[in-house]
Amino acid sequence: MKSAGRRSGSTTRAVERRHLLGGLEEFPVLVLGPQQPDDHRDGGSARIKGIENDLEFAVTNAFTLSTNFTFLDPRLTQAVCGSAGVTVCPGINDTVNHGGPLPFSGEPWIGPTAPAGANLPVTPKFKGNAVARYAFDEVSGWRPFSQLSWVYQTQTTPALLRYQEENIGKMPAYGLVDFVVGAHTNTTQVQLLVTNVMDRLAELTRFTQTNPQNDNQPYVIPAQPRTIYLKFGQKF
Repeated sequence: MKSAGRRSGSTTRAVERRHLLGGLEEFPVLVLGPQQPDDHRDGGSARIKGIENDLEFAVTNAFTLSTNFTFLDPRLTQAVCGSAGVTVCPGINDTVNHGGPLPFSGEPWIGPTAPAGANLPVTPKFKGNAVARYAFDEVSGWRPFSQLSWVYQTQTTPALLRYQEENIGKMPAYGLVDFVVGAHTNTTQVQLLVTNVMDRLAELTRFTQTNPQNDNQPYVIPAQPRTIYLKFGQKF
């Protein structure tokens, strides 16, 4: 559903909403095998519901605010039991690490490896960003501007199967701020950029060197630390 922009004097407001509703009868479950080659195994059914929004607001001719965000509810509708096509998991259905989800615990794993209603991996329930941009008056052909942006997402997990999630862990929610100030002409652009202004150690992904069934030493790929740099562009 879209609503048209509304103009009042020099101020324009535009709002766009997209309602998402989808379902997959069967989807490939990514199971990490020895040394982590991709092993795609058919799991139970899943469905994804959500809403996506884009908003822009011109506060003045020079100052603009914009944001977009997505709410998703990605869930399994059938359990995954560790065997292709099996969605009913009575009692002890899988053994890992000699019988347990925690490395070498010796305890049997009870219940499905991914229960019905579990969140799908990687996909955050909420992700959004906001941008504030100000364009200054032109000076000798140069058009200066400044921009502050913020992105945030909720906690995610890198694996669907519970025993893999136990060993790899979850990626916590994070928020990152970027800042840029610069100026441009019709042919030249100069910018000073600061990424990850607050120097947050956001976790973008987690993994293990070998099969997570037998490896509880996770490795983390973090967001780029605070970086300050100049950017120059020229059109010919």
